[in-house]
Amino acid sequence: MDIKTFIEKAADLEHQRWARWQEYLHSKLQYSEFKDDGTTMACYIMDAGDFEHWRKQIDQDYYELSEAEKESDRKEVRKYFPFIKDLLIECVGEDENENILTGMNKKEIEDSLDNEIRNELRATQRNNILKMFEEK
Repeated sequence: MDIKTFIEKAADLEHQRWARWQEYLHSKLQYSEFKDDGTTMACYIMDAGDFEHWRKQIDQDYYELSEAEKESDRKEVRKYFPFIKDLLIECVGEDENENILTGMNKKEIEDSLDNEIRNELRATQRNNILKMFEEK
């Protein structure tokens, strides 16, 4: 995968992420209409609690977020792993020499990222199991 393809795939993924967020956000809004000088105006109303929660998140650094909020962000980042893996492997080329960016060969890149993904999935599964027990 060349850098242009990577950017396009990552941009597509970013658009999907944004669209999911917009879908969620819009599901929280209530539609209303009012009259202004005889013209019907439309507006959307957000629950004040949701507004305050998101306003607080906007003003926080990542490291100040709750663990659940951080995990939500990590979940989105994990979706980039396949593209990053393909891009790094492409940088190595066919001769499997060391990648200038990572200092690793193709096999080392694959193993490293596959292990990283596995570790992240294990952590997520462990957290989900712990949450199930906490809820009971």
